[in-house]
Amino acid sequence: MLANDDSDHQGDLNEQHAVDLDTDRFAHGTAAGLILQRNRDLGNLLTAERAVFYVQILHSLLQFRRAHELEPLHEDLFDEVQREQADLSADSEYSSAQYAIDVRQLLEWKLIEERIELERLRGYQDTRRKKYRYRLKAETRAFLEWLEERARDDLEESGSDTRNLLESVLSSLRELNRVLYRVGTKRAENGDARRVLHQLTSLDELTHTVTSNLVSFNERMYGFLMADFAVAEARQILDDLQVFVDEFLRQIHRLRDEVMETLRRLGSEQAQAKIRHSMVEMEVERKKSAHLLRRTYNEEQVASVPRQLLEYYREEGQLDLLCRRISRTAKQIWHRLYLRLRERERRSHRLEDLRLRISEIATFESDQVPHSFLLELIAPAQLASDPNYWTAREKATPPAPRRYQGRQNEVAIEPLRCKQRSPQTARALEKEQLARLVAWLNEQVFVGSEQTVRLAAGRFAEFDDLASVLQLIKTGMLGKGKKLINVGYSLAELDGRDQLEAGRYQLELDALEVTRGEKGGNGHPG
Repeated sequence: MLANDDSDHQGDLNEQHAVDLDTDRFAHGTAAGLILQRNRDLGNLLTAERAVFYVQILHSLLQFRRAHELEPLHEDLFDEVQREQADLSADSEYSSAQYAIDVRQLLEWKLIEERIELERLRGYQDTRRKKYRYRLKAETRAFLEWLEERARDDLEESGSDTRNLLESVLSSLRELNRVLYRVGTKRAENGDARRVLHQLTSLDELTHTVTSNLVSFNERMYGFLMADFAVAEARQILDDLQVFVDEFLRQIHRLRDEVMETLRRLGSEQAQAKIRHSMVEMEVERKKSAHLLRRTYNEEQVASVPRQLLEYYREEGQLDLLCRRISRTAKQIWHRLYLRLRERERRSHRLEDLRLRISEIATFESDQVPHSFLLELIAPAQLASDPNYWTAREKATPPAPRRYQGRQNEVAIEPLRCKQRSPQTARALEKEQLARLVAWLNEQVFVGSEQTVRLAAGRFAEFDDLASVLQLIKTGMLGKGKKLINVGYSLAELDGRDQLEAGRYQLELDALEVTRGEKGGNGHPG
């Protein structure tokens, strides 16, 4: 334990040395000091996939710290976050193993510290996590507090009234003068040096806050200048804005005068000497307890605070410039509201005149109504006209068809691929056609068991029957009719001509006679 205390003390000294280096960097205006000692892994905290789970654990540690439990145990922290983490999990379960993984990730990012509880250690082979306590790093704590502040600003804009801040500045100045009056005298009290430096630092911070509030107030007024508003609210806004700005600026100038009267006492050589004496005493006290009093004060920066405050609060100083800017913005708002109100009043008068005129026309007799006036009144703002010349007798030239001159996206036509044919395929198709032809002959031409039939005696009902007749002639005539003979049929010509009818279709041809049973055919393709 003693070695652990020594390492902590050495770490505090190293951290204090780093703070001194950062102070020197800021004194020389080096912006690199802003990130020199920062933990870059804080950015991973928000961009990680399990960012919500990590922040939940860290925020629970912050709540433990605010309840004066600086280092909660492993299982106490798990009991605190288990229910909230289970609600966030997709499977509604948050195990201790997953909790250990999350904590280990936070330790790798150096966002928290762990310490072994020696009373819970059972031996050198004890690997249980229950013996560990966790503590927030200062960087992590500041980051969580910043997140809370941003969340509050999202709900309601925070910030103090500038007049209250100026009153605080005035109170701090009076307290500073009261303490400086007894520094270096017999009435000096223990801690006066600390009070002097604290008041100077508070004055500097309050002045920065005053500047930030005035700039934000001016930005909000500019936003109001760009926004739209109802006419009914315009007059009330004008009155409220005039009263507020006038009263606001008047109180600021009054407080500024009181602040300047008190500040002039700090500019004397005697006050500057007492401030330097307070810094020397505070540095001696800090060196005696370096591991407890970590804050250091830059001598040049603290000594320049009274001069900077005088420059800020004087006439024509930065405070006056900010107030003038606010006054100029308020005048622009008044002017815009005034113009808007006048325009709305003109519209209201015009609408009232139109209503009176409509009421007057409504009382006219039918033959007294000014039809031309009403047509012009309700006529559209755009005039539809034909650019071509035409009269009641002469017609205009019809418009030429438009030709599209733009580039058209044409799809390239691919050539047809060569079909893969084989003798077997051709024979199969021919065999199928002959089979359909034989079936058609048996159904539409031959009746009963007769062997020879005149083609005109067939029963033809539709156009497909005439197409089958042409197929029969092609098969029975071409090639000496060998294809038809192979299936047991033959076709012969007769004298004269026949006319075949199939519904509303007709076909005239030479007389033909169909015979079956040649060469022992059975009416089916062989």
